[in-house]
Amino acid sequence: MFQLLSHCWSQLQAIQEPIRKMTLLVVGLDNTGKTSLITVIQRVLSCEVLPTTKPNQTELRVDRFEVSLVDLSGGKRLRGTWRNHYGDAHGIIFVLDSSDVLRMEEARRTLGRLLAHPRISGKPLLLLANKQDKVDALLPCELIECLALEKLVNESKSLCRIEPSSATKSLHKSQSRTILQGLRWLLHTIAINYSVLSSRVQQDSPDQPAPREQEAPRRAARACSQTRGERELLARRESSQEGSAKIGEYKPLQPIQNILPQVTSPSTHSSPLNIAVPVTILTKQGLTSGNGLPPPLPCTEGGRPKGTQEKEKESEGEEERVSAVWEHG
Repeated sequence: MFQLLSHCWSQLQAIQEPIRKMTLLVVGLDNTGKTSLITVIQRVLSCEVLPTTKPNQTELRVDRFEVSLVDLSGGKRLRGTWRNHYGDAHGIIFVLDSSDVLRMEEARRTLGRLLAHPRISGKPLLLLANKQDKVDALLPCELIECLALEKLVNESKSLCRIEPSSATKSLHKSQSRTILQGLRWLLHTIAINYSVLSSRVQQDSPDQPAPREQEAPRRAARACSQTRGERELLARRESSQEGSAKIGEYKPLQPIQNILPQVTSPSTHSSPLNIAVPVTILTKQGLTSGNGLPPPLPCTEGGRPKGTQEKEKESEGEEERVSAVWEHG
């Protein structure tokens, strides 16, 4: 009777609980069986597959949860795109190839960077040690040591659970018990802290850039300001060059001897009021006329300059006096 009442109470609580939506990121190295694992979950779970338009996303309804499984590519060049989905995640499913010992160090570094990200730190993690059907597969206890899993989860303060798995097409429903146990643990762990995780998802949505991504718009703004300053400097230089070019269009200074003939010579296009005026210029050699030659001396009759006859008479008188002195002597 008591068990019947407790079962009825639990069913009543389940009915009253609202349907909670959550997003789980399925990540890991390439060729670890992530896509096969999602296919197994759809086949063995008694759940409803919801329609979706995104090729790498699977929508499921498990109990009172609407779960979005986002399958992210594990290629080395594509792992950088994982951070674009960190803000939407309520929890993480990390799929590991437990038989690939040579890539175990690479898996450890990838998992460490994942848990160290501020948008992932503190969120629950389900680690599925896949391909346990192979002979050389490591056991979960061995993987904990190889991955230094205890140290990683303590540093990130994330709840973690590791489960062995073997996601193959021939997997029977009874053999998928560990996968279902791990998935239900992850869903209920998220449900317990749903309010906290949902607030983080709202805060870390793609509209709110990550701390490292916030610097990108600032760098772009600085680059734009620098470019604007360079454009202004270039515009000032061009304007100064245009001004100097306009100044250079004026004719350079010329000797006045070359300018005066143009001024004094009558022009056919000049106005009738223009009058040619002879100009006398004072130079280092003395007075010059407008044509650059010394000015002519004032002339008298016969074309001889004034004062020439007087000088000749004085010289003749001087010669007569000298001859008279010689005669008396």
